[in-house]
Amino acid sequence: MKRKLICFVCAAAALSLSLAACGGGDSGGGGGGGGGGLNAAKSVTGTVLSANGDPMPGVTVYLPGAQVAAQVAKATRTYAKVITAPDGTQCEDPAAADQSVAAGCSGANGSLVIDTSTVTTNPTQLVFMKGNLRMVQPLNCTADPCALPTSSTTFGGGTTTWPKVAVVTGSWDRMQDVLAKLADSDHTDTVNGSYGRVDSTSGTFVYGSEFGTNLTIINGTTTETPVENAASLTYDDWTTYLNGNKKLVVSGAPVFDIVFLNCGDFGTDTATYKAVLQEYVNAGGRIYVTDRAYDNMEQAFPQVMKFEGDPDSATIPGAIGLAKVGDGGETPNAIVNNAGMKSWLKTVTVNANTAGTVAGNPTADCIGGATGYTTVTGALNADETIPVGDFLGAWARMTGPHTGESPNIWIAGGTGANAVDGLDNRPLTVSMGIGTNGGTATYSSYHTADTCPTLGFWPQERVLQYLIFEAF
Repeated sequence: MKRKLICFVCAAAALSLSLAACGGGDSGGGGGGGGGGLNAAKSVTGTVLSANGDPMPGVTVYLPGAQVAAQVAKATRTYAKVITAPDGTQCEDPAAADQSVAAGCSGANGSLVIDTSTVTTNPTQLVFMKGNLRMVQPLNCTADPCALPTSSTTFGGGTTTWPKVAVVTGSWDRMQDVLAKLADSDHTDTVNGSYGRVDSTSGTFVYGSEFGTNLTIINGTTTETPVENAASLTYDDWTTYLNGNKKLVVSGAPVFDIVFLNCGDFGTDTATYKAVLQEYVNAGGRIYVTDRAYDNMEQAFPQVMKFEGDPDSATIPGAIGLAKVGDGGETPNAIVNNAGMKSWLKTVTVNANTAGTVAGNPTADCIGGATGYTTVTGALNADETIPVGDFLGAWARMTGPHTGESPNIWIAGGTGANAVDGLDNRPLTVSMGIGTNGGTATYSSYHTADTCPTLGFWPQERVLQYLIFEAF
């Protein structure tokens, strides 16, 4: 199946060639540059982008000391965050095996500056790395500073290794839509991106488009069997993984880097299911669960958050389904607690409100159809809150951290008019590191704009996109 890549070089040996060898320009904006390489440039600059053109924050970019391939083996998926961009964004240290001679960190707007003034060799490659997302590009500087064109800094080009991701379908959420949009350079055509594609008419994921990509679809609930546009497709059930018939961990390593579980009433509290999820996350896997699928997380990892009705114990989960008591229909302006996320949210475009002036809310501002939406730059309101909608009736409420636990509360409801269900300061999106291998569990009480999918992004879908980047 044809995949959409800006410039794809299959053989590692070809990486030392200039971009002109695969149809792009050179990395320095000029001619041959002495046969490729840094060519004594004192700095390298550019803007790091996702495949759809969005800025990519927190990407480590470095010049390796030896020729490298698309991927490197590592004992765990974790690196220390030791590089800081000028705006304070933090990045992981380069892979030790690549013998980096100079490195930089992309800021919230994707901007990059690498100081190469002390490099005495002539590296001919650039490595872009964010967790298990990795891209290797040839380097051919012809000026100082060496200004990289976007063809060199956009993921999907060069030799890109995308994380392996699974999405468990649900009844109300569509995280596969956001994955497909962030890794696809054109949402209006029928060419699949690195995580499939969305339909240009409906704005929803095209099932079957994931084949041959880095995405696996798993059927989580029979309420919405994933057969859109492909009635003959069949998918493994989530219980097949939970009961161990299909593996989430092989030889101590996660089969998928991330598993997304869309909102739905599925998953059962059994010792076997808990053990499978615990093994996966403790091995370095990452799960992202939304709304009514919360028991898939809480039963295995009760320490992440106290839900409505739970005992205040980090080791004892509440009864199955106990927290599904939300009123639904809420449209709060929520609080963004993370400075890096807040900075990035200011840089991206989102669907506007019906007046076309500020960031919109999918509950209040849906006009129907995938297109026709005015967009604005910035997902936040003037007071730096973010509009959130699509809360279901009986959505799962969190109350706060357990005593002694410190989860990362990314998004929270406010007070007064911005309280959710009339309850002040309720966590809405949280995460916590699990184990020592970089595993995490992330949970959100709301989800993508399931009732109003579009080719663009609603503000809350940008939150998901940022956390996808973080989960890579």
